[in-house]
Amino acid sequence: MKKLVTVIGSIMMLAAAYTFLLSGCDKNKSVYDEKANGVKAFEKTLRQTKAPKQTLVVFGANWCRYCIMLDESMNEEPVKSFIKKHFNVVKIDVGEEGKNQTVKDFFGEPTRKGIPAIGIVNSDKAIVYQSVEGTFSKANYISPSEMKQFLMQFAAI
Repeated sequence: MKKLVTVIGSIMMLAAAYTFLLSGCDKNKSVYDEKANGVKAFEKTLRQTKAPKQTLVVFGANWCRYCIMLDESMNEEPVKSFIKKHFNVVKIDVGEEGKNQTVKDFFGEPTRKGIPAIGIVNSDKAIVYQSVEGTFSKANYISPSEMKQFLMQFAAI
């Protein structure tokens, strides 16, 4: 009986966590193109990026509440115009196990501790920043102004 209670409790906790993760998502909002070839999109953006701009790579998934929240934050002022001025952005869908692994490998698997994750590459194709230890996996705590402050340290101003 005690095992049954433990199993039921575990199932209820998983259900609550699942509901929590989906509660902040607009189920109709598609931030990440799930059909896109992430490697091609990444390579195209790298080719288009000329100094002083840099490539901002955002790894995420449409089912990820924090990924959607980070995207919303990045599309609010003052960060939206700052990003447009200093970065070319490519969003990489990693919603399924192993999806777009080549791009993740380029950055040393920044999604290992959760998504969303971010990488920044300069116009010489050198990594300037890669998130580690799930830095952005709790993106609901990052305001647009905080995101701008974070990105300022990597922008050629």
